[in-house]
Amino acid sequence: MKGPKLVYGSSKYLWLFGLMFHYCFLIIVVRHMRLFADPVPFFVDGLEFFDGLLQIGVPTLYLTDVVFVLSITCCS
Repeated sequence: MKGPKLVYGSSKYLWLFGLMFHYCFLIIVVRHMRLFADPVPFFVDGLEFFDGLLQIGVPTLYLTDVVFVLSITCCS
């Protein structure tokens, strides 16, 4: 007799996109600290600078926003 058949294979892409999603979500939450802290911490300004390094368009296109949307669409 054969054992039970494996229905789901490896889900490496699910883990990859899940990690990308949560990392970007963390960066976005930390970037929003500037709205709640009166003297903005130095690391928030630095993080915002390097995240918006491309500065495409008038509203800055952040890299984490692109990766965030990519990870949501590829994972579902």
